Amino acid sequence: MFGTVIGTMCLVGLVGMAARPRGRWDRRGRWGHHHGGPGRGGWARVMMERVRRALRLRDDQDEVLEEVWKEARSAGRGLAEALRDGRGDVAAAVRGERLDQARLDALFEVQDEAIRSARRALTEALRKGHAALEPEQREALSDLIAGRTRGWV
Repeated sequence: MFGTVIGTMCLVGLVGMAARPRGRWDRRGRWGHHHGGPGRGGWARVMMERVRRALRLRDDQDEVLEEVWKEARSAGRGLAEALRDGRGDVAAAVRGERLDQARLDALFEVQDEAIRSARRALTEALRKGHAALEPEQREALSDLIAGRTRGWV
């Protein structure tokens, strides 16, 4: 039980760190967003462009994969939001004289449902993308994801 709480707190912290604004220290000692990144659309646009080039997508495939990309990112955002929203409940559960097990159980149920929902959405998005690609393109995408080729995250 205690491991579950610690694991959840670590996961919430990790998602919180990922959601922080990116930046760096400039030469004047100030924190700011670094200039010279991908510009409008961010790194998601850059990654999608790499996929387009690597797979040599037709226009109809490009539209399907663009929609798949948006669905997958939306599912990820929803999950991150659900995990981030749980921080207050974890804080409230440990604040009292005794650990508030009921509050933690309710939080875990909400998070479990968010995970199930994200899993369903991601699976459906992958199913759509898989159906739109030719076998050679699926192989190339698999190599990109597995890191066997340069250009993935």
